[in-house]
Amino acid sequence: MKKLNFLPIEGRHRGQPILVLGCGPGMAEFDFGRAHEFITIGVNGILRAFDPDYYLWVDPPAYDRFKDLIHKSVAEKFAPAEGRVADDLPVNIFPRYIPGPGDCIISPNWKGGLFHSHTVAMAALNLAYLMGANPIIMAGVELNDCGHFYKPAQDTREYPSKPEILRHFALLAEFAARNNISILNATRGSSVRDFPFINLADFTAEKNNIVCAERTMDGRIVNVCPCFDREKEICQSIKPIVYDISLNRWECREKCIMCARDDKTREMK
Repeated sequence: MKKLNFLPIEGRHRGQPILVLGCGPGMAEFDFGRAHEFITIGVNGILRAFDPDYYLWVDPPAYDRFKDLIHKSVAEKFAPAEGRVADDLPVNIFPRYIPGPGDCIISPNWKGGLFHSHTVAMAALNLAYLMGANPIIMAGVELNDCGHFYKPAQDTREYPSKPEILRHFALLAEFAARNNISILNATRGSSVRDFPFINLADFTAEKNNIVCAERTMDGRIVNVCPCFDREKEICQSIKPIVYDISLNRWECREKCIMCARDDKTREMK
């Protein structure tokens, strides 16, 4: 069972790649084994195939539709403010962000909520942005029709509000370009064509980080390296710190000066 995550949502995975998993028909051929190499955000019916690090829904009926899977999932969960969930289900509640004239196309902070246009995938991308992810990779965000990978008979009706959704994706691409955020599409044939295509097989997630500290189930912080500030729960390394929610530990991308010096001292003995 994954432990509680005590870190703020904003900037939680700054500079780390996050993989957003949609439910388009193309996911029937997706290699979910590769998904384990990434920090993942999944939506709606993705739980039929994979339990991500983070899971969210924006349509209140989706909770009823996937309720059993949601309660079995160990993902950290995000639910819309207008929906209702069981009292015993730990969730992060978010309001719907609606951009006005001149506003950012996606919510710039957690307090503002998440923008979802008319698709939960947009909300997942907004969440990845708030977490500081870069790059953000999306798979299974297709919008070609109403089909899903977990349904044997595909629904070929046109995706509802598709023109408006695609307009919002185009605005998101412009926002990402202005702010040096890389958003990539790992699904060929997707109707969302504003982002560069990436073959996930050629991408290395690079999650081989240095462990700085770990939190035990009773809340104690142990195995602390010299660069970790217990009181502030931050690392003083020159490389950004990340928090691995599956292992409940803090990690750095590169050893700090003190850690490296300690290694050299041990080697000389």
